[in-house]
Amino acid sequence: MTKLIKLFYLVVSFIYVVLTIYEVFVFMTMDSNYVGIAYLFMNFFSMFLILTVTYNYNKASVKLRISKNIIALTVGLISSFIIILVLPDILGYMDSSRVFIKNTFISSQIIKPMIYMLLGLVSYIEFKKVK
Repeated sequence: MTKLIKLFYLVVSFIYVVLTIYEVFVFMTMDSNYVGIAYLFMNFFSMFLILTVTYNYNKASVKLRISKNIIALTVGLISSFIIILVLPDILGYMDSSRVFIKNTFISSQIIKPMIYMLLGLVSYIEFKKVK
């Protein structure tokens, strides 16, 4: 079971890093984009937490891993839904934010939230296993 969870974390972190690299590429090919800056900043923070969980995996640090997963899940969901969907409408951005959102729709609002839900599910399973 431990090797399966470690493999899961490796696959998830690889997919997350590839999607983030794609989003950075889309961001770099556009004009100034304040929503993209906020979104990518929060994504880099989530990616840092996911990578530390992946590469510092051992049986003794289950509670630390669960807490990092919950923080990454919370920050990731905020960045995927609140930053991307609400911030441009509230602040009335007329720059290339809408183009950035349209170009990264599949990665930012479909695939990454599924990754966050999988991380939450694995954290819940590990939490039930620790009790």
